[in-house]
Amino acid sequence: MSDRNLSSRDTWFSQMEKLSIPFRTYKSFFPEQKELLNRTYDKLLAEKKPVWVFAAPPSSGKTHVICLLARVFFESGQKTAIVVPSNYLKEEFAKACLDIEGGLPETDILNLSEYLKSTEIYDFVLMDEAHNLKSFLELDDEYVKTISFSLNEDFSQDLIGRYILPNKDFVAQQLSFPSAKDLLSNLRQIGKFGAKLNPVLSNPTCWTCFLYIWKNSNLCNVLFVQNDGVCNLKLPQKHILLFSATQLSTAELKFYCGLDENIIAPIETVKSSNQNEKQKYCLSVVDDLDFKSKLCFLKSILEESNAQTLVLFNNSLTCKKAIENLKQYCSNLFMVRSYSDDKNGSYQEYLNCTNGVLFTASTVFWEGITIKGLKLLIIFDPPFPRPRLFDLLRKKVESGHLDMSRRLRQGVGRVGRKKGEFGLSIVFCDVNMVGRSNLQALFSDVCILSKYSYQTTTIVHKIFKDKMQIANFFETI
Repeated sequence: MSDRNLSSRDTWFSQMEKLSIPFRTYKSFFPEQKELLNRTYDKLLAEKKPVWVFAAPPSSGKTHVICLLARVFFESGQKTAIVVPSNYLKEEFAKACLDIEGGLPETDILNLSEYLKSTEIYDFVLMDEAHNLKSFLELDDEYVKTISFSLNEDFSQDLIGRYILPNKDFVAQQLSFPSAKDLLSNLRQIGKFGAKLNPVLSNPTCWTCFLYIWKNSNLCNVLFVQNDGVCNLKLPQKHILLFSATQLSTAELKFYCGLDENIIAPIETVKSSNQNEKQKYCLSVVDDLDFKSKLCFLKSILEESNAQTLVLFNNSLTCKKAIENLKQYCSNLFMVRSYSDDKNGSYQEYLNCTNGVLFTASTVFWEGITIKGLKLLIIFDPPFPRPRLFDLLRKKVESGHLDMSRRLRQGVGRVGRKKGEFGLSIVFCDVNMVGRSNLQALFSDVCILSKYSYQTTTIVHKIFKDKMQIANFFETI
């Protein structure tokens, strides 16, 4: 598609309006959608660089815009693929296609791994949730070689002495080549790590090494990333359009995707049309609850709400222990260990259950999955810090407080994502103690209230059992 066969702007928009089923219903696009379409048109008209990046806020209608563009590209004879980071998002896109008149014929919908391995040649590639590339790639062993071990291992004591200060319980940093070489020499002696380390051992100078130590959790992760980028994102014949909920820098795209900044067009940022609307409500439970008390509290909340719920844990062992204790009381509990390990289809069963409760410690549910219609989110324990690899380049993180705040913010953001749809989250701790800062400054679109557990149970009853409008209720308290 070029300026020679691109129709006028009015004609192009008229084509979009005819294809969009929601447009027919509401007689308009979201302001953000209209802005995204306008900026895409401008780039189609004149932009020669192959990589285009668009940043627009969550729930601004990016997915529908991508579906519209895919259909318009198809009708102009362009072979097009839609790419998403995971299979979960791939399934969501299959549903989003139903909002396009006639669907998306001959448009491939691929997860990131499928696209990277595909031999198909496309004219256009449209990538949704591009900001989640970072999480999904860092968690994929094919691109980031991750070695996990207990700090009880004999060789790990040297790591604690070398990298953890006496008054610290967490550290994350990039290792210098001599330090990485010493660590490799220890790890290669352990048979279970051999297969994963072989690519690194064959040419260690081509890899960058990162270290995470969680002293309180007795855990260490060592990660190896190729120097030329976590992956090499292949380019289509014409353009790849990356749609993100948060800004992606050219440096990040270089690190994660191997994309040179010279081929990336100026990044387009679309602002929210409802920046001041608070549609998310968070109850911060200030009781100091032990595990058993948390379970009793969680049981009472689930009984009072009887709504579709997501419960987030900071580790899979606690998650498994919790579901084993509660499954005798609740028949609608489901558990997903990780986005790549859901062989029983538990997530789909959960989606099909109107009052299902999903237990998970998976990072992608903390940060990247949107569950449409989710009414209630519960964070059982504060997230462990896990700074992005890009953020660790040439830097060392010893406290993790900022990253805990970031992950908590993303977790709370799983509800109330659609305009006009209110969501309630409950955090089983004092959120202001997580990052040791005033999180209300970070949660600009979230109303945070500190409550005791007994007060929280009463609030949940009023909202879900008495059917009190959540926005009106929060105005009264």
